[in-house]
Amino acid sequence: MSGLPMDEAALGPVQQKWVYTAKTNKVNPGNLTCTPTSMLWLEPLEQVQYHQSEWVGEQGVQQSVNFRHSFLPDAVRKLINVIPSATYGMWNEIDGEEVFKDALENAVDRGEFFTNIRAAKYSLWAINTGNHWKVIYLRLAPSQPSGEYDTLVDLAIVDPQKSKELTAFVRERLFIILDTGGIDISAATQQKIRVPRQRDSFSCGLRTAGHGVYMGDVPSHPGA
Repeated sequence: MSGLPMDEAALGPVQQKWVYTAKTNKVNPGNLTCTPTSMLWLEPLEQVQYHQSEWVGEQGVQQSVNFRHSFLPDAVRKLINVIPSATYGMWNEIDGEEVFKDALENAVDRGEFFTNIRAAKYSLWAINTGNHWKVIYLRLAPSQPSGEYDTLVDLAIVDPQKSKELTAFVRERLFIILDTGGIDISAATQQKIRVPRQRDSFSCGLRTAGHGVYMGDVPSHPGA
């Protein structure tokens, strides 16, 4: 046992250092909001552990996945395209079709959005549907030898809650997005990835970050 109180003993070494520093400087250790920019990936974990009811925002999810991705071996990292979570309007069903069309047009205009998808065997996309996080995994293949990854082989939409209607909505929009980018979706199969069920109202973002970090390791496994 580390000698720390139980709630602090559960924290990682970097977070424990923050607590120690905060206490030494007579700062409330429960108010560690001035996280260094390089450590933003840890902030959602710290918040949830201290307050037990924090929603994890877009930046926290993206930073968590990007951090793990950056430490993968070069050969593995190049296989994975991490799509930014900040794709406003693409997944929020409340916003309606017009907002979705505008968001899709913006993605097309940016160019690199589809270029990055077609350049990697795998794509990982944490998405927010308005008040709930999911994560999408894509496995693609080239239609021509030594060509771009322009054919969707498999996909999985991982949700810590059971929500068939929302998953169907995400799949429909995903296919529209990929088709717009010239990616063949005709033979794609949807895989099921079972994860522990969410039994609260706030942890979907934290879970999505965790799933994203874990699945980012999969291409390094034999047979992936």
